[in-house]
Amino acid sequence: MSDGDRLLRRLMICYPRDYRRERGEDLLATMVQAAGGRTRPTAREALNLVAHGLRARIGRPASRTVVAWVLVAAVIGGLYAGSFGAWRTTYAGPGAPAGQVLIEESVPGVEISAVDTRDDRTLLGWVPPVSTADRRPMAALTVRTDLDSLAAGLRADGWTVRSSETVLATRDGLALTATRTGTDGVTDVRIDAATAWLAWPAGIASGLLGGVLAFLAVAWAARRTGPGHPMRVVVNVFFGIAMAVWWAPVLAGVSRRFGGEAWIARVFQDWPSPPEAAMLGVVGAAAALGGLALATIPPRAEQRRAGA
Repeated sequence: MSDGDRLLRRLMICYPRDYRRERGEDLLATMVQAAGGRTRPTAREALNLVAHGLRARIGRPASRTVVAWVLVAAVIGGLYAGSFGAWRTTYAGPGAPAGQVLIEESVPGVEISAVDTRDDRTLLGWVPPVSTADRRPMAALTVRTDLDSLAAGLRADGWTVRSSETVLATRDGLALTATRTGTDGVTDVRIDAATAWLAWPAGIASGLLGGVLAFLAVAWAARRTGPGHPMRVVVNVFFGIAMAVWWAPVLAGVSRRFGGEAWIARVFQDWPSPPEAAMLGVVGAAAALGGLALATIPPRAEQRRAGA
């Protein structure tokens, strides 16, 4: 077997197993013949083989919308998994001082008119930290000071400050964002854990893994519940519910909190309060699992063959 044949066989893993079992050798022979004596397929041929293999995994060749549904599911799976990777690396570590104390130490005499301090940021708004050792406080404060004075006080206290219309400062694994909210010297200050360098590779790697697994699961269900499946409509409804309840808070979270020093770990963390977010997660998971469970029911053709 040549190196080109081995490469083609590896690429054919993109096709579902039953397809490879029934047509794999014919497909390989066709690809070898089309190569015209070349020892390896071109990049275009390889990409074409992968694309057709992934499309075969989805099934329902007459449907155009099924591809979009599967891709949407793969994206949300990647976002969930990526948020977990970024959250776990960003929020691991010891606790930090309360946000109010930090501001008072950095800017002596500053007037703090409101404080909202929470023990921790939770994954997706409802998954708690792994242990109390992983907890970092987040604080949201309203202070009466101008941005220049705040930036000067932070620099004097050892913070690394970038200042423009918004003050961005980091120190000791914390990220501070200050934004002016009016003309009377009112400034909103938010303190989070700074994005750890490991959050980027961890978020990307876990996101890719989650996207692939979500694609494989939903593509299998789509292929399984093609025309002739007794539960096709019900499975479609279940997956539609799952996508709706998972995507709605993601879009809301992105629109509210995209930006800032710790955005990669915060985008998914300012959703509705924990009870509501937990309910959305449970409803979506139940709907998705219900759809996968119903997809295991054999199509009518298989049932007729089994009864013959």
